[in-house]
Amino acid sequence: YDASRVTHVLPGALIVWAVVAYRRPVWSGTLLGLACGTMFFAVFLLPIWMSFYWKRGAWRFAGALGSVACVLLASLLLTSADSHSFTRQILGSIDWSVLKFDAGYGIGLWSIYDPAYRIPVFTLFVVVLVTLTIWPLEKNLEHLLAHSASTIVATQFWYPHEGGIFVLWYLPLALVVAFRPRLAHLRLDDDRIASTTANVIVSPGRTPQNREPQRWTL
Repeated sequence: YDASRVTHVLPGALIVWAVVAYRRPVWSGTLLGLACGTMFFAVFLLPIWMSFYWKRGAWRFAGALGSVACVLLASLLLTSADSHSFTRQILGSIDWSVLKFDAGYGIGLWSIYDPAYRIPVFTLFVVVLVTLTIWPLEKNLEHLLAHSASTIVATQFWYPHEGGIFVLWYLPLALVVAFRPRLAHLRLDDDRIASTTANVIVSPGRTPQNREPQRWTL
């Protein structure tokens, strides 16, 4: 759906590649920073990702985000005629309109309803985001995938401009969450990822060596 529009395809692609590079916080931070520079909604993923990298590469992840922000600001600085133009480009590069609660704004569901109804929806979204960020405290790759996909889906409920049609923002992660194998053993500080990955798919009656029995699911 709208696969020809960059604002639909590129953010989701960058987030997927950030997940692929999850063991390299610098690369994940760079890709997620580019996603934030593409569309506003990716900013809401940063608390969850920082919680995932907490004490296990959070500074490298945050440093990569800061580096991307500096590069984007430098590109705006080089294309600005003066300080006023630079400030205007910075403010214009961020879609602040998504946080407006004006009547009749945007195209879609919220353009025909009183914007006051959008306030409790956005408040509930913030509560959900805080909950997903702090629980559980120690996250694995399963939590990162599911929480990121849930946050992007929840964004669609309050997004004022054509909210609900940005399917390609969350569809790639939703497919990964639905069809992935068990990934609870893939932690950021696990240096034996290659050996443990071989233990994911086994017969229901077999127990991998040096691991406690558990219920195997597809």
